[in-house]
Amino acid sequence: LSLDADTDEENALSPETCYECKINGYSKKESRQKRSLHEPRPTAGEQISLESVDMESPVKMKFNLSGLGSKEHILELMPAIEPLNNHIRYVISQGNDDGTSRIHQKNGLSYLHTAKRKLVPGTYTLEITSISLYKKKELKKLEDSNEDDYLLGELGEALRMRLQIQLY
Repeated sequence: LSLDADTDEENALSPETCYECKINGYSKKESRQKRSLHEPRPTAGEQISLESVDMESPVKMKFNLSGLGSKEHILELMPAIEPLNNHIRYVISQGNDDGTSRIHQKNGLSYLHTAKRKLVPGTYTLEITSISLYKKKELKKLEDSNEDDYLLGELGEALRMRLQIQLY
């Protein structure tokens, strides 16, 4: 018996520990986190601030078709400033002629996802545009009820971004 029973128990050969790790002395706790084969992995990263994205060139994303369901969120969109929550609508303005994608709104967030169950591998280029739901009278009333320059300059331009989604 070993004096260090905890270490032996931790490194005991099990279906979760490979022979090489056992021989080379890697502990089970130090092993890398495994990920699912079916988990879609966009190449763009988890979160992207649009401040650092060139709107003229498309944001490129890659997804494995085997793990991409019609309820899987490809992209989440929300307004940059809080007063615009639930007052901006995002639409697919170009590239969705065959109806492969949809945008749904819920609780101030907008979600881009696939619309069809049977997708064909390929590259899809979409353009997403934001539309303000404030009417001029509502905006004036909101500004009058708050500070003089409440939203002055904050609305900026409408979002117009291009996505290049590769499905494989």
